[in-house]
Amino acid sequence: MTIEKNDCTFRMDNGYFSYRVGAIIKCGDKLLLARHNEEKAAYYPIGGRIRYGETAEEAAVREVREETGVNCKVERLLAIHENFFISGKGEWYHEINPIYLIAASDAFSNIPSGRLTDDPGKHEWLEWVDMNDCADKIIYPYFLRDKELFESENPKYVTTRGWDWQHCPVRPQTIAV
Repeated sequence: MTIEKNDCTFRMDNGYFSYRVGAIIKCGDKLLLARHNEEKAAYYPIGGRIRYGETAEEAAVREVREETGVNCKVERLLAIHENFFISGKGEWYHEINPIYLIAASDAFSNIPSGRLTDDPGKHEWLEWVDMNDCADKIIYPYFLRDKELFESENPKYVTTRGWDWQHCPVRPQTIAV
């Protein structure tokens, strides 16, 4: 994990507090998600740490631009995810993560599945995941599988503690933070 100077991640006595943002691009029933390895262990929203002085919406737009090369607009807030977990390095995290729906555009539909992100230091791939055919995929946070999330005008608030075995029975080899 690399914490940049202005990232809103703070070392506490017992671990870290992190303020992150997630961005979801939805075209039809497909979501553009990121993954860390070629084995396709786990899929998650495009995103990263919010910088000091930056709004969550500004961070979502910046992260999408950094990872896809596409300028975008936020459509609306989908969810606030409060997450408590232990990183692959054994460090405790308390994370607040607003997740935004990004307005779809033709520029996104031209991104092929399996493309490496434009962010050179991340080694992440972008993948279109069909919501109708994702039973064998690990998608985190799990509630992104819920089609009602995208139909409701009201943002969802979800708290998770550790790995959620009920919704993601297969744990990836590592959890990147």
